[in-house]
Amino acid sequence: MSTAPPRLTPEQVAEHLDSLGETAAALLVGAMTRELTLLRGERDALATHTRSIAALPSNGTSYNGALIAAAKKALDTLRVTRRCPVAENRRHAPSESRGVTRCRLCHARVPRRD
Repeated sequence: MSTAPPRLTPEQVAEHLDSLGETAAALLVGAMTRELTLLRGERDALATHTRSIAALPSNGTSYNGALIAAAKKALDTLRVTRRCPVAENRRHAPSESRGVTRCRLCHARVPRRD
């Protein structure tokens, strides 16, 4: 049984701060929430574009090893989620190559399954 209080959403925090008379703090929380949403959207769009670059050899377009290596390095900087953003069943499909285990679908580094 957990005794921790329930987590509040940023909107609830902003409302609570506003009710306490901390309007400036409430506005700041609201602005930070909107900025976070925007940044997450941009990150996801960039990751989708980078995944398309990393998949170039498999879809028949011209091969550019340096560009593909840079795309995979960029993908390595993103937080790996437990769910594959590309697969229909949301599960990563690990494949090991050159000592690195990556998902065959989204090209993110994933932990090796032993």
